[in-house]
Amino acid sequence: MPVTKVGRISELNDLDKIVMQYIDWWVHEKKTTIPQRQLLSDLAEREISPRSVEHSLQRLLKLGYIRRAYTTTNRTFYVMLRGVN
Repeated sequence: MPVTKVGRISELNDLDKIVMQYIDWWVHEKKTTIPQRQLLSDLAEREISPRSVEHSLQRLLKLGYIRRAYTTTNRTFYVMLRGVN
């Protein structure tokens, strides 16, 4: 079983925090997990590169701040494990 590295808040950069705050907003506003496609498109509207968001998601997964809720055909959803203020 893979071991999740639990990181410190100081390990996060500004983009990581933006991604986490957006996931947190979505979960509290929409009451569902956020689809990856929706996250990428919404942050692209804020002029944040989808590639950068993907890297940030991978980093947050590795550090244990978020996890994949479930994956269906070509769809990935995310949920937060720990919060960032």
